[in-house]
Formats: sequence, C-alpha cells, structure tokens
Amino acid sequence: MSDLLSKTPAPDGRSTATPVRAGRPSSPALAALRTVLPLLLAVVVLSIFSNSRNDAFLTWNNFNNILTQIAALGILAAGQTFLIIGGQMDLSVGSMVSFLAVLAAKMLGADWSDPAVIALCLVVGVVVGAIWGLIVAFLKVPPFILTLGGLSIFASLALVLANNTPVAVPEGLDWLGFGQPLGLRTPAFVLLVVLILAGLVLHFTKFGRNVYALGSSPQAAYLAGIPTKRLTVELFMLNGLIVGIAGLVMMARLSSGDPRSGIGLELSVIAATVLGGAALAGGRGTMVGTFFGALVFGVVGASLTFLRVPGAYQSLVSGGILVFAVLATALADRYRESGRRFARRAAATPSSVTGAAPPG
Repeated sequence: MSDLLSKTPAPDGRSTATPVRAGRPSSPALAALRTVLPLLLAVVVLSIFSNSRNDAFLTWNNFNNILTQIAALGILAAGQTFLIIGGQMDLSVGSMVSFLAVLAAKMLGADWSDPAVIALCLVVGVVVGAIWGLIVAFLKVPPFILTLGGLSIFASLALVLANNTPVAVPEGLDWLGFGQPLGLRTPAFVLLVVLILAGLVLHFTKFGRNVYALGSSPQAAYLAGIPTKRLTVELFMLNGLIVGIAGLVMMARLSSGDPRSGIGLELSVIAATVLGGAALAGGRGTMVGTFFGALVFGVVGASLTFLRVPGAYQSLVSGGILVFAVLATALADRYRESGRRFARRAAATPSSVTGAAPPG
C-alpha cells in the first residue's frame, strides 16, 4: 500500500514526492508476533507467580472469570483499535457505556422486548458515532477535544437518566450476562466473537487496508483515491456500534444500569490498545495485540485480587501500565526510525562509492 501511495500521480499530473510512512507492517503476522510475545511472556510469568501464592489462579474457572471481567474493556478496545490505526481517538466510550447501560435498563424496566432494547442501544451508538465522525471529517475538529466534551455530556446524561442510582433489572437479557455457550460465560464469548470479526475486517478486507492507509498518511490516502472523509465517518460509526455492544454486555453482567460503571474505562481502553502495539500517531496496530493488551489488564487485576492487594492500589497499577505502554511505544518508534535511517545510509553508501570510483 505504501508503494502504491507513493507512486500515485498528483491531480495536476506531476508525480508526487509525498513521503509515506510505512504504517502497515510488511508482514502483519510477524508484527503481531513481535508485539504479542512480550505480552504473552508477561501474562505467563504473572500467572505462574500468582499461582505459586494461590493455586486456584491457573484454573479454567479463573480464566473464564478473567475474560468475563475484561469483556467490556476488550470489546471497546476493538473499536478503539480501528480508530487509533486510522489516526483518530474516542474518549467518550466509557461514559457512553454508562449511558447505554442505564438506557437499556430503563427500557427493560418499561417492558421493552430484548430485541427492541438491543436494536435501540446499537442504533444510538451508531448515531452518536456518525455525529462524531461528521464533525471530525468535515469541520476538522480534533477528535480528542470533541470526544472529551462527549465524555462529560454522556456521564451527566447517565446520572440524570438514572437519577444518580443504579437502575435494577429484575429480568431481561439474562442470557447475555449469565449464559455459558461452549463453556464460556456469555460476556467472554461475545468478547472473542467481536475480536475475531474485527480482526477479519481489519486484516483481510479493503476497508481494513484503507484504515491503515488513512492513519499512515491522510494526504497520500486521498491522492490514492480513498474517500478519507467518508472513511472517517464510517470508522466512528463502527466504533459506536461496538460501544453499543459493550454497553449491553455491561448492563447484562451487572444486572443493572449503573451510571458510574464506565468511569475511567476510556483510559484503560486506550492503554490496552497501545499496549497491544497500536501507535497513537496512527497506521499501526493489530487486533491480536489488542486482545493481549486487554488480557494483561485482566491478569494484573486478578493477580492483585488473589494476592489481596488493597483496591486503592489497583488504579496505581493501571496508571503505571498506561505510562509503560506510552513509553514502550515511544522507544519502539525511535528504535524503528533509527533502523530506517541506518538502512537508508547503508543503501546510499555503495552507490556513492561506485560513482566516485575511477573507471577501469
């Protein structure tokens, strides 16, 4: 894709010299493996250490519980991965989850059917995503600022709609919160299905390739004929759809619409995505890496619980993971850029020597 973009002629007929960053790795499988291995090692080491203190840690039941605990986080991270690879970001996902969970609980309390509640939450998520996308694409508003305002708006709407207290759900969507298809609890099952489908779309479709191109260089993507504005809107709409799924899962797992259930979730989502190898500058990331980034959060949280670490320290650990993820990404980018400069110098040296050498 990078080669294609760099060779695309400009509208005036001249050949473009626009430098295109190699956003998409030449080998997605190799890039995913390079990202996943350190995370997998961290998960294994932490699991073995926790199991040495409590032998109930390395059990299927606990693994099932960890996946259930990170279900909303991992589902949101799938949508955020699309956005970050495309050079965008959404900070309102946590408060959106709270709002949609309260909305679903209210509708179930008003005797709405399960399909109607599911459809309503998904449509609301897509509409909000479309609004964010249209504003970002056509008014050039930075998504960071726009969705930061959205975070406050939906957090307030959730509190107002719930009257500051969790809305209990006597029955409704029980299968989504407490079912066990294929031995997995339903939230964990939904998490894996969402990540697999998102991975297929990202890595094996034209839409996914365009997302990488958009995040690598919006100008070059535009010159290559990619409708960048429409793609930006579609990215936010897809993220809104995924947020709707996460809100329903959160409500079903808690059996209530808690207006505070999504507080701070947006930072954990971004941390999991970056920890999984996505670059905040756009153009890089994998869905496999995102899964392991979220899994690290789940294993760390479960380890702290098993080791009886006070809950007040859990935010400290989450913040530490975020700082570590950003630093690791920055250092990896610098290392990669140094490698490219070295490769360019090495490639240029033989030609200069050949040109300077006397004939014969």
